[in-house]
Amino acid sequence: SATSGTAPEKYGYGAEYTTLKEMKPQRCDMSKTFHGTHVAGIAAGSDQSSKYYGVAPDADIVLVSFSSQNTSVIDGIKYVFDYAESVGKPCVVNISLGTHLGPHDGTSASDQAFAAMAGPGRIIVGAAGNEGSTALHVGKDLEEGDTSLKTMIGFSENSASKQAYVDIWGSKGAPLKVKAVVVDALKGKVMYESPAVETDGETDVKYTFPDGSGVVSTVQMALQKNPTNERTEVMLMCRATSIAENRKIGIVATSDAGTSIHMWNNATEGYFLNGGKRGWTDGDTDYTVGELGGVSDNVISVGSYNTKMDYTTLGGDVYGINTALVGNKGALSLFSSHGPTLDGRTKPDVTAPGCLLISATSRYYAGFSSSTC
Repeated sequence: SATSGTAPEKYGYGAEYTTLKEMKPQRCDMSKTFHGTHVAGIAAGSDQSSKYYGVAPDADIVLVSFSSQNTSVIDGIKYVFDYAESVGKPCVVNISLGTHLGPHDGTSASDQAFAAMAGPGRIIVGAAGNEGSTALHVGKDLEEGDTSLKTMIGFSENSASKQAYVDIWGSKGAPLKVKAVVVDALKGKVMYESPAVETDGETDVKYTFPDGSGVVSTVQMALQKNPTNERTEVMLMCRATSIAENRKIGIVATSDAGTSIHMWNNATEGYFLNGGKRGWTDGDTDYTVGELGGVSDNVISVGSYNTKMDYTTLGGDVYGINTALVGNKGALSLFSSHGPTLDGRTKPDVTAPGCLLISATSRYYAGFSSSTC
C-alpha cells in the first residue's frame, strides 16, 4: 500500500520489494501491532535449531501489506498466487482478518472472489474469528402476526464513546423496514423512534434523539438491495456520548411473514440483548464466523482450541491463562467464533492450536522499549 516505489506489474499501484536489500529499510508496515509477524512465525518460522519453528519451515514467504478495502485483499491474494505460479510452486495464503459486515452466507463479492481464486495449489486459509463469547448476532424467523425483530444494543462498559456498527439483512426478495428507538429499560416500552429506512421509501436517514430522551446520540442508516444476492441490507451506525441508566438504544426491523431477519454488530465488544423484556430478542453467539475468512465456500476456515494454560517469558516469569475467559486445556477456545454459516454450512472447517502459541514478535513494535529487543 506504499505511495512511492515501483508498482508491481498488472496492478499499477503500491510498491514491490523483491530483495532483502530493498526490504530491510522498510522496517515494517505498521508499528502498532506485531500480529503479522507472529502469524508468519507460526506458519513458516525457519530456525530449526530452536524448538520453536513453524509448521512449514522450508516455505518461502510473500508478505502483502494492503489498505482496509476488501478489493485490496483480493488483489493481494492474486499477487501471491501470480508470484507462486511464476516460480513454479504451490502456495497457501493466510488471512488473519475478519469483519461482521456482510451476509455471512458466502454470497458477498469478496467471498465469491475467494471461492473463484482457490483451487489445487492455491489454498486460502482464513480465521473463523475471535467473537465466540460475544452475542454479536441476533436473528428471527417472522410469522403471521409477528413480523418484527426488536432488539437492544449493548455497548462496551470500558468505552466513553459508545459505538455500534450494525449490519442488518432481510431475506432474498423480501422488503425490509428499519428504525432506531429509545427504550424504557424498566418497562421495555419504546419512548422515541427515528424515521425509518425501507425498501419502498427513504433509503438514507440521519437522526439525533431529542433532548429529554435520556440518550445523547446520532444514528445514521443506509439501505440498499445487494446486487449479488438480491437481499436488502441496512447499515446502521450509532455514536452515543450519554445513555441514562433507565434507557437503551434499540432497533426495530420489519419484513414479511415467512421470512427472516439477521443482524451483526461489528463494533468492538458490541452485542445485542433483550433487557429481560418480553417481545425483545436476545443476542446469541451463533453465525459468528466472520467475513473475509469465515464463510467463503473454498476457504479453509480455522478456529482455535487450547493447548497450554501457562507460558514462560524470556525473563523466566511464568504466567497462567484465565480459564474463565478461554476454557480448559484441550477444549475449544471460548473466544473462537461459532458457525454455521447463514446458509447452513458447517464452519469452521477445522480447529487448531490457538491458545497458547509461542512465535516471533516484531522488533519495531511501538510497545517495546529499546532494551527489550
